[in-house]
Amino acid sequence: MKTIFKGILLAAAFFTSCATVNSELVSCRLKYDSHTSKVKLRIPSNYVKHYLSIVTSMYSDNIHHYVYRDSSEIYINNSETLSFPNYYNIMRLNNKDSELRLQNEELIVAVNKSLAEKKRPLLPVAPDYYELSGTDANGLYWKDIKIGKISVGYLNVPEDQKQSFDNALSTLQIK
Repeated sequence: MKTIFKGILLAAAFFTSCATVNSELVSCRLKYDSHTSKVKLRIPSNYVKHYLSIVTSMYSDNIHHYVYRDSSEIYINNSETLSFPNYYNIMRLNNKDSELRLQNEELIVAVNKSLAEKKRPLLPVAPDYYELSGTDANGLYWKDIKIGKISVGYLNVPEDQKQSFDNALSTLQIK
């Protein structure tokens, strides 16, 4: 029994180490609503990092892009506008889920307040956790995960790399 257990542990350690050989831990801080979150993710190596910040008196978008040679990318953002990388892929779904994911939360809250005062039915509000995925017009894979005000995802991923990018998103930590 001890031999079998040691064998299972050894195999698990081998596969875990193989899965992380070509990956790196990345982290970033995102600010929103006077709150700062630290986001960590273990992603495939050999990327070029790009950072985009759009700040106005009304909103602040911060997008961290990790772009690969084949144009696939992983992103982490706190987009308060609709400027996040998978916006058009989500819009192409054209269903209730995509409508909820793309809604302007502050606008929905304001409209629902007005509707409640008039005792009218409220509009649906997107949950704090949302996950959508699919293929784009070129047959490449994409995924978007929204947790509160933070979105992470990937796009332009060929089928042979999809599992690697899914594994990366599964390592998401938000503190």
